[in-house]
Amino acid sequence: MKKQIGTILRIDDWGRIAIPKTLRSQLKIEAGQPFEISTTKNGFVLEVYQSKFNKKEIANKWLDHNQSLVSRYAPQFFISGKSTCCIALILDKDFPFSFGKAKCVANEEYYYKIGKIISFCRAIDRPELIPKEFFE
Repeated sequence: MKKQIGTILRIDDWGRIAIPKTLRSQLKIEAGQPFEISTTKNGFVLEVYQSKFNKKEIANKWLDHNQSLVSRYAPQFFISGKSTCCIALILDKDFPFSFGKAKCVANEEYYYKIGKIISFCRAIDRPELIPKEFFE
């Protein structure tokens, strides 16, 4: 059901529309939050974007599937707030005893296992192992 709020908005030269702060607060909209736009007969509708992927489920499956990979590097994780740091032992023929370290800072809803996976893959210099769905 459509509700009139009595505010007229204008599009600027760059095609942007500013949503009033009172409305953003009321709807709990934060800066950087993704939206999906769809057209209607008389205009368009903006809705908060809901990913079709369950990132928590993907993280749990990734950790289960890659348990032996992770254990080979003996990673140590340090979690503080929305930041996860990983220090991993890297076993390489050229550098038989070295460490890799990386940090992951969440910019959305935080789930510590996602931070563990991202920081671990960065620490061992294998970012291609990070599930693409985490960045959608």
